[in-house]
Amino acid sequence: MECRGALVLLMVFSGCIGVEDGLPEECGLKIEFHGVGDAAFARAVLEYYGINRSLEVLEGDLAMEAGTGRLDRMKSLLRMHGLHVEEGKAMDWEELGVHVCEEGNTAILFHREGETFMAVLGFEGGRVYAEDQREGLVRFTRDEFMLSTLQDGKLVVHGRLLEGKPLCI
Repeated sequence: MECRGALVLLMVFSGCIGVEDGLPEECGLKIEFHGVGDAAFARAVLEYYGINRSLEVLEGDLAMEAGTGRLDRMKSLLRMHGLHVEEGKAMDWEELGVHVCEEGNTAILFHREGETFMAVLGFEGGRVYAEDQREGLVRFTRDEFMLSTLQDGKLVVHGRLLEGKPLCI
């Protein structure tokens, strides 16, 4: 099986927290999240792509990016550690589903209201599932997700990772 890597950065604004039923069986990525904070989040994403870095290294690198926004710091940190993020990619709901479910790639969301990051982990029954670094597994309906991210009929995507190889799961 060939694995290809791609990472998408999106913005979303609302959702359902405390999902009890776990990841969907038909489309769910297994990314291990341990701890809270931007460095812990970046570490989990990097590990998914086979890149191992200590929290201390990632925290130090984040500190060097002080003065920029959290989304820009996260993109810069991921670039710094070997992931190529391209700016300005737009995707519709179906394209994001293919990206995650069929290609096995991650998608990163910045939740503006909570000032937190989430990783899209799967889709099922018109819902998107994500791991929030503070709340754990969260779920959005298609309407909640689309209303908060649409611009000209497409999802607002702030960067797409084009290089990097996720571990096959």
